[in-house]
Amino acid sequence: MNHPPHDAQGGRRRAIVQVGGGLRIFGISYNGLAFTLFFVVWVISRQIHPTWAILLSVPLVNLFARAIADRRFEFVVLLCGAALLFLLLGSVWGLWHPGWLVFCAVPVVQSALTAYRSHDCREFSFAGLVAILYLFIGFTVGGWHPYWLLFLLIPLYEQWARWFTNQA
Repeated sequence: MNHPPHDAQGGRRRAIVQVGGGLRIFGISYNGLAFTLFFVVWVISRQIHPTWAILLSVPLVNLFARAIADRRFEFVVLLCGAALLFLLLGSVWGLWHPGWLVFCAVPVVQSALTAYRSHDCREFSFAGLVAILYLFIGFTVGGWHPYWLLFLLIPLYEQWARWFTNQA
């Protein structure tokens, strides 16, 4: 049974950041904090557009905190790398719009690492890779129409992975 930490006088210490049951900072829910901040910034600036990023941070921060609590540091490193890559693509080359796809690549890269470690190609998220590739091609060259055929590769990959796993 885990007991909360105590200070030198035997009283309970209150953690600054708590993760269980959602991220809490100084006892305040991060979700509530983000929505309050969103409302305050909106009232002051009278602009919705730049403040939506505050609301988008809620699931990202909760995922990040949960990954730290579960000691899944691989996910934390991938998420930080994706954020740095996104900032680099946006600030240096102005590729904010297709650059957000790097966040979609985090679970695909994590599935690739899991598949590599378990030696099971069925663990790889081929459908996620195809979706990211389709969106990238659609956003950059506008090739939405013929490239939807990429999705037909997903059942082929699944069949191949099943056959390959049974052969091994």
